[in-house]
Amino acid sequence: MGTPRTYVSDFDNERRIAYVRARAQVWFRNEEWELTWEDFQAFWRTRKLWAQRGRHSTDLVLTRMDWDISWNRDNCCIITRENSLKANIALRWNKPADKFFEGAIRYENLW
Repeated sequence: MGTPRTYVSDFDNERRIAYVRARAQVWFRNEEWELTWEDFQAFWRTRKLWAQRGRHSTDLVLTRMDWDISWNRDNCCIITRENSLKANIALRWNKPADKFFEGAIRYENLW
């Protein structure tokens, strides 16, 4: 059968499962995924950030800023779910969505 994969902690295992699920969902929607495992880890770098993920309006989500570009570290950011949904609606109606990305956690701001 082979040996099971082992991770340093449950935190790493949870992030790995979330990464694989997110990538599978993107493939299902026929979108392009260029985020590496290292990029994904960089976005969700702390347990505090990770604990704020979720489905409530004030929880954090990883989203794209431009829906015409693939999921990559330069096009993704972490914002609240509420702002993500508002940006989605604005983009569907061809309205500016920049205000929803103010204060977003971007890859270049991680270092």
